[in-house]
Amino acid sequence: MKALTFNALHNWRRTSQIWQVMDSLTTEQERRHVHWAKNTERSKFNSSTSYKNIIWYKLSKEFRSKFGDEFKFYGHFDLKTQKELIGDERYNQRAQVYIHTAIYSSSSSWSINFTIRRNSTNNTEERVSITPRSNAPITKEFIIQEVFKYIDEKFLFPKGLFRNFQIAYNSDKKYALMQYKAAMKRQREDIKQLDNEGLFEEYLYKKYNFEVASNLFLDRQKIVKHCREYVERYGKPKDTKILAKYDIWEMLNSNRFDGDIDEAEGLLNEDLKRYPNHVFINA
Repeated sequence: MKALTFNALHNWRRTSQIWQVMDSLTTEQERRHVHWAKNTERSKFNSSTSYKNIIWYKLSKEFRSKFGDEFKFYGHFDLKTQKELIGDERYNQRAQVYIHTAIYSSSSSWSINFTIRRNSTNNTEERVSITPRSNAPITKEFIIQEVFKYIDEKFLFPKGLFRNFQIAYNSDKKYALMQYKAAMKRQREDIKQLDNEGLFEEYLYKKYNFEVASNLFLDRQKIVKHCREYVERYGKPKDTKILAKYDIWEMLNSNRFDGDIDEAEGLLNEDLKRYPNHVFINA
């Protein structure tokens, strides 16, 4: 018995003599009915079915002889964690992936079917069918893997800022960009309202756990941008970080540097160790 794979199904569909009969049925043959008599201990009666149904029955027997039982899998999943949702979890507001895939012998083609439910500016639900060319056995784990691989490639931004917004707002790309623009506008307005340096420092500390070194002369928008990018990449620091400008010329002009450029990298690494809580930027 062969493993149930999409490639095996494709080859069976292409080479089966019974499928060839099904594909070549004429309109007259499809209308044709086959009649027979049935005798039981209690009764005697006539029965009939379409000729096409008989072909489907033969295909079902051939399917089971080649691949075993038919396959079906239904489940709800969280878009961010890829965790399967059960019970009342299926009805919450998180973006969901609903997998509804069945591999029946009576199908003329087979695919992985799933629906994505997310926030959008128009349609909040989108149904997708994919047919991977694969020799991997069709299992629950394989179906989940292929679904989220497709979502990662076709529906989500590359890993980074915009994907973070997309996941946070359970949304498609267009809705995520709209939310990002709105968030940046709110942030600019918030910063404008911080009418003195003390309030701005408090804002940086509470939101990002950052301070600004005295040698860094940047406008507030750029300072916030650097702090935000650090947090998005590494997470909010537990220990307060200091955003600062690194003056490499001060290090190179020191008594420790004798002009050997090969020595510069070692001096740089040594110097940076003196500032474990600093985040240096080019400014």
